Amino acid sequence: MSKIKYLIIIIFFQVSSAFCQENMGIANSNYSPTSSVLLNPSSIVDSKVLWEINLIGASAFLDNNYIFLPNSSARSLLFNSDNIPDALDNYNESDKYGYADIAIHGPSVSFNVGKHAFGINTQVRSVSDVRNLPADLAKFGFEGFTFLPQRGVNYHKTNIKANAMAWGEIGINYGLIFKQESNNMYMAGISLKRLFGISHVGTNINKVSYIVPDTEDIVFNGRTDAKYGFTEPAFNSGSGWSTDLGFTYKKTLKSIDNYTPYSKRNSCRKSEYKYKIGASILDLGYITNRTEAYYGEITRQPGTWQEYSNTSINSASDIDEKLRNSFARIDNSKREYTAYLPTALSLQYDYNFENGFYVNATLVQNLSFFNQLDVNRQNLLAVTPRLELPRFEVALPISLRRYQYPSVGLAFRFWNNIIIGTDRLLPLVKNQDLYGMDIYFGIKLAKLYTNKCKYKLKRLNRKNYTTNDCFY
Repeated sequence: MSKIKYLIIIIFFQVSSAFCQENMGIANSNYSPTSSVLLNPSSIVDSKVLWEINLIGASAFLDNNYIFLPNSSARSLLFNSDNIPDALDNYNESDKYGYADIAIHGPSVSFNVGKHAFGINTQVRSVSDVRNLPADLAKFGFEGFTFLPQRGVNYHKTNIKANAMAWGEIGINYGLIFKQESNNMYMAGISLKRLFGISHVGTNINKVSYIVPDTEDIVFNGRTDAKYGFTEPAFNSGSGWSTDLGFTYKKTLKSIDNYTPYSKRNSCRKSEYKYKIGASILDLGYITNRTEAYYGEITRQPGTWQEYSNTSINSASDIDEKLRNSFARIDNSKREYTAYLPTALSLQYDYNFENGFYVNATLVQNLSFFNQLDVNRQNLLAVTPRLELPRFEVALPISLRRYQYPSVGLAFRFWNNIIIGTDRLLPLVKNQDLYGMDIYFGIKLAKLYTNKCKYKLKRLNRKNYTTNDCFY
């Protein structure tokens, strides 16, 4: 494999298996607080489970518009890997993108104490994000410098970003009902997370001019304005902090002036809402890379990347050495730098038809505060009808990835213990040109009520209270 191709593949998909976008089939469930807290930290308050423990979970989200598997399905990729065809490329003039969001959900817990809720959350995540990659660079990366139609052509490109980072996180969650009057409930929540860097590789090219004259060189023949950062993969290669902030308003069906969740004095009634509105800021944070970290800025001077030289690319330090050999000068060179998380704004609206059926609308908008080596979140708009019962849930998320690519998914929750779903069902069940996939699952333990409420519930049922008035 050529060195350029090796580098492009590392940046495009840093980890061989990838997980998680937003998991819309379960992200707004009232019965899965360890999942919904990832979208809005205030969602754990007044949830429909007293406590929940996530034992293990994972999800898989891949999306790009360049590399694809012809006439394939994600099902065959997962269960029949011996017959996977060779990858092909979608070569046209449009810019290319690639996105992979990773989250392996470790042991986590969420529990309610009166008007307060608490939680602990652990994850290992990796996000790979390529934006505005010119088709010619993608083609050179896929086939090497042997692609004759692009040889000898002067290219002038701007605003190319390719970044990938992996990290672990341990977070604490807190939420509370801070105001309630009549049929109005107001809740707030926060998640504070300690981050442990695992790896980062990234480039941010503001401007570049280049020509590929032969099979061995890229000649940068004009002004180059770019920065790069790489780390050698290792646990705790860097560290940092992040936070999620959330707010939820509920319009309840009955007055809640004296309501306290899970309280026997409230006859164990559970508040029901007609609709709720949420807003959250997600992944507002950073990681400072320090261990085997390399950062530099390339400005003003031309240079030549020699494809076949004495420098082999097997590590972050090799890439740094290759760049130093290719350009006359690297500015602001240092062995420590900061990369930012995929910060986003999310808005949620959930409507209750009062018969177990709900419909949810969720917006996720990337927020990029810095022109640095940060990964961006993929924009998303989703509408999700669902049937939600204490021991069963089914959801049909309908989403627009990047606000333009439609997907239909399907997700289930069984017995509050097993969650399985996808936000992109078609690639799982139908052979097609496969550009991406999405699947997620979770194994959990949950308790729906306090022991005191269990006893109270039996008495209420004997008095013919309706199920909508009682906590299951």
